[in-house]
Amino acid sequence: MLGLAVLVIENEPLVGKQQVSPVSPQSIARVKYQIKRTFVRRANPKIKVRYRPTDLVNISQVANHAFKPIRVSVELLADSLQILGTLPLPGEFAYLNIDCRLIAVSPERKAKLDHCKIGRLPLPEGPSHWLVNIAGMLMFGKDVSEAKMHLLSQTRLYPEVMTVAQMSRHEIKMLLINGEESPLSFLSDNKQLQTAELIPYFEQIELVRSLSKGVLVSLDRYTNAVFRLAEKRSLNGDPQRENRAAFWALVLGVAEYRFSTLVGIPVMPIKTYQNVTLAGRRDLALHFLYSAAIQALTQDQVSFGVGEMKELLDSRHGGSGFSFQDLAADRAGIQFAKFVLSPDTAEVAQKRLSAQHREIAYFQSDASLQEGLDEKTFAQQYDDVESEIYSALISAMDSQIDSFPLYLSWQ
Repeated sequence: MLGLAVLVIENEPLVGKQQVSPVSPQSIARVKYQIKRTFVRRANPKIKVRYRPTDLVNISQVANHAFKPIRVSVELLADSLQILGTLPLPGEFAYLNIDCRLIAVSPERKAKLDHCKIGRLPLPEGPSHWLVNIAGMLMFGKDVSEAKMHLLSQTRLYPEVMTVAQMSRHEIKMLLINGEESPLSFLSDNKQLQTAELIPYFEQIELVRSLSKGVLVSLDRYTNAVFRLAEKRSLNGDPQRENRAAFWALVLGVAEYRFSTLVGIPVMPIKTYQNVTLAGRRDLALHFLYSAAIQALTQDQVSFGVGEMKELLDSRHGGSGFSFQDLAADRAGIQFAKFVLSPDTAEVAQKRLSAQHREIAYFQSDASLQEGLDEKTFAQQYDDVESEIYSALISAMDSQIDSFPLYLSWQ
């Protein structure tokens, strides 16, 4: 094992800090535009979406922001696509580096995975594919080999441009969903629930909804109802699993039904109605629940990164502006998901949410947080999302969330 560590761990990063530029509203907008053109509802494989070197730089920026502390560089060379990655390890001068290369295979110039290296350890073609599959398994809990091969089959590499044929969003989604269960799925909290497990919680949501008579209601009405039921059902069951069922019924019932396929619910037994508020605002409730859901499916940095990039997009001309209120709801949702889904705090979460009838247990609006900042104003006041003043504000936000009643004595 020591010899393997010597080969894998290096004292210099392949992608240094200086190579990572802060994500910008323009780069996020461009990546979003390209993805929407590539993955469409009704695909026409004759349409080829072009990705130029600047597009790959934008993709690198977005990936670096979403997957911190991992640093990524994607570069289009003459006849190949180079993907570099660096994960800083604990301690000084210790890095896990990955170097993968796709090459163009004549005559059609199809993209083919040529090789990958982990540190100084080269992996031939077979293990290189295995490495990519492992990364997908850790993210999705599924074997992604079919989706990966389908994507590669639609990709062509040329000097200064990469083309990807339009693909159906539904087709890619189904390739991921129908993949074999990953042998590494025990590492994540994404083990699929059965629809029957969510039915009792959906019934509670429907009851709250019927009593509201179509009026917007505070999120605490729903959280109190579903976690009170989770506590009751846990007397003869698993508190963590009951919390997962309550949590996902909440997300699917009042926020977004499209998360259903990601957690193994092929058909929604109830309709999703977003008749919920947080601090009197519907948008804050949805920020809270969306971020909580993404946290449950991935990790907190990805969840916050997605929310942060949405705010940067809003800061552009025509958007609603950068909102620290929205970011506070994002971070509060992340903390909520971590707390209710952890096996260490599942029971205490049930007890506290069953007893609490006010949303201030897990969210409190701060009137001092700015909203509606356009791109220019945000840059003048905070420079970018990597600046010290911005980071200090986010740290203060987290400290306030840690002091909410739901989390007291948990930290």
